[in-house]
Amino acid sequence: MILMKALKKTLDLIKPAKLYLLLSLLFLITGIPCLLWLDKSSVSLFFNDRHNIFFDYFFRFVTYIGNGLYAVIIIVIIFRKNIHRIIYGLSSFALSGLVAQLLKYIYDTPRPKAFFAQNIVLNFVPNVDVHMFHSFPSGHTASAFSLFLILAVFFRNKSFQVFCFIMAMCVGISRIYLFQHFFVDVYFGALIGIVFTFVSVWIWNLNGKLNNSAKFNGPLIDLFKKK
Repeated sequence: MILMKALKKTLDLIKPAKLYLLLSLLFLITGIPCLLWLDKSSVSLFFNDRHNIFFDYFFRFVTYIGNGLYAVIIIVIIFRKNIHRIIYGLSSFALSGLVAQLLKYIYDTPRPKAFFAQNIVLNFVPNVDVHMFHSFPSGHTASAFSLFLILAVFFRNKSFQVFCFIMAMCVGISRIYLFQHFFVDVYFGALIGIVFTFVSVWIWNLNGKLNNSAKFNGPLIDLFKKK
């Protein structure tokens, strides 16, 4: 009974982000043929052949949105007036990130730089430290899709939800463009970010007393005020 109530509350909370979720679902569906029919390296080499100065700077910047520290800063600043929303955002980001990191060390697959080694001439973005191992899945992409789902939940404007999806996709594409990940890593990173945001919100809703506590209804600054 408690599980079902928490599930219903979670679905009611996530429902306003249906446009973001629909766009994400379309990406996941249309991405299946790429996973099944394209060689693992095809998408990576497609982007690697299309480097230019604008995209070098753009993707080097946008990829930081999926970085843990920057995601935390974004959540705290945007939701500073509502502690509940900060908790939803941080817990969702943390759980999806934890799952992604756990899978990285379970599978420990080589990243594009190690995969291609010296067999082909590659383009790399200047001043970007390109990693070699722990490729699957993309933690940055998982964090981005989780972060922007939470933003889409609480900012219900349809145009903003489209913007959130585009930004999440840009983070995913940046990981391929910067030669940090393959498409399969980004695909499952996005899936993890969405699924485990649901799971995190559901777990939070299991504790009705904690979730409804007046202590967490106010702005973040209230936690630091002396009683």
